Amino acid sequence: MTFTVFQCASCKKSYFPARHFCPACHRAEWTEITAQYGQVEDSTAVRHRPGADTQTTTYLATIRTTAGPKVIARLEEYMDHGDKVELRSTENGLLVAIPMSAQPR
Repeated sequence: MTFTVFQCASCKKSYFPARHFCPACHRAEWTEITAQYGQVEDSTAVRHRPGADTQTTTYLATIRTTAGPKVIARLEEYMDHGDKVELRSTENGLLVAIPMSAQPR
């Protein structure tokens, strides 16, 4: 599923998550736009989660989307600053960043 962010219909600034009104121009009219790609700004590995039964490592990253806003996404593997990703939203609402090098051509 594609991932979308919210763009102010008046000043065109984009935000995620949705806002009641635009922080820049104070209008309340929004358009959803696709944010399919982004770039890793920072990443981390979560090795212990309280209450988790297994000791699996979860990778998370701050992604600067091509649409503008930064989002936190789950990674399939550790990635470095500057790596390019494709963003996908799962059926249960999880945002996943897929390395561009892993994309089928």
